[in-house]
Amino acid sequence: MYKKILVIQHHPAEGPGRIAYWAADNNVQLTCVLASEVFAQTPNILSTGCDGIIILGGPMNVVDNPNWMQREREFIQQMIQSKLPLLAICLGAQLVATELGAAVIGLKQAEHGWLPIQLQNGGTMQVPQWHEQRFVFSNDVLAQHKLVIEASSALCEQQVYRNGHLLGLQFHPEWDEPQMNLLRGAFGNDCPFSEGENTIEAQRFLQLWLNSQLTWLFS
Repeated sequence: MYKKILVIQHHPAEGPGRIAYWAADNNVQLTCVLASEVFAQTPNILSTGCDGIIILGGPMNVVDNPNWMQREREFIQQMIQSKLPLLAICLGAQLVATELGAAVIGLKQAEHGWLPIQLQNGGTMQVPQWHEQRFVFSNDVLAQHKLVIEASSALCEQQVYRNGHLLGLQFHPEWDEPQMNLLRGAFGNDCPFSEGENTIEAQRFLQLWLNSQLTWLFS
């Protein structure tokens, strides 16, 4: 398949990570833009000619809501209504959740580092986490958008939401070791991922899991 996917970043050091490998293997062209730049003014219809959208994470919060984020949220609302395939990660998932009608609130305890999540099928997966906020969908909002919650953690009851064209993830399956090196370089000691952690098996499983989700959503 040849497809074009628009990738919206919220920080130069938080790029697509291992999503780029999946794209290269599947003849998918990724076009990466920085939200604070492209939404500095009302943009042209960014999705023209795109087959899907990926919205990545970032160090800011939904409640900050600067002018560029307000325009980004208007764009997200348009994408939701268009039913274009949309993957949203961490801050991106919170932004999309807000436009769907969910609340975004602070965690009692932040999730930082490699932590387990419980999958709907009963399995457990170790994933990279770095967030202090979480999305909270009511049952009415879930039903309205035909969404299901597919994973949880001890500190965050809703980690994954999905319907036929949306996939929202609170954690970061795109963060492979090269991407984590970029995070360490950009954020220094604030980055919760130490160099040399023994995460080879977790990274391998995460890659397989993410590849299957990308293929499902964008095929």
